[in-house]
Amino acid sequence: IVLAYFNKHDEFDEEVLKIASSFKELNASKYPNRKDLRNLHFCTIDPVTAKDFDDAIYWDDKNTTLYVAIADVSEYVKPFGALDNEAIYRSFSIYLPHRSIPMLPRQLSETLCSLQADVDRLSYVFEMKLDTQSLEVTDSKVYEAIIHSARRFNYEEIDAFFQGDLKPKNDAEVKI
Repeated sequence: IVLAYFNKHDEFDEEVLKIASSFKELNASKYPNRKDLRNLHFCTIDPVTAKDFDDAIYWDDKNTTLYVAIADVSEYVKPFGALDNEAIYRSFSIYLPHRSIPMLPRQLSETLCSLQADVDRLSYVFEMKLDTQSLEVTDSKVYEAIIHSARRFNYEEIDAFFQGDLKPKNDAEVKI
């Protein structure tokens, strides 16, 4: 009823699906001009049921710097192309209690344009240096980057973290 009322649909045109399926897995060597941040331990924080991860964070305690990575779809969605037209028509992803209807085909929204753990992904990164006393931003930059998310957290795990009850799953997570 919601989809009909707002003139939305969950199927994608064959042309759009064909384009979305044509992209290969990310090859970082093809992006020498992007800042390589794969050594930073980014993580995503989303609901347990999330399938797409469009943002990730990393906190550099030593330099009091917060990094916020946003998935970069611009490598795949070209202005005025079929994917862009479909995304404009849809405007946003729709989350219903029993299912989701993505703005982009799942081949992109849940894979190449999703900051999944343990894979390289293109992103825009907002780097913000914070004053240790006031926590105000003293310097900031925005740039294209390649990241490698180290871990996917869900909200319940973050609640446990703030309560002091979240333990690392392995030695690599001690660094996160």
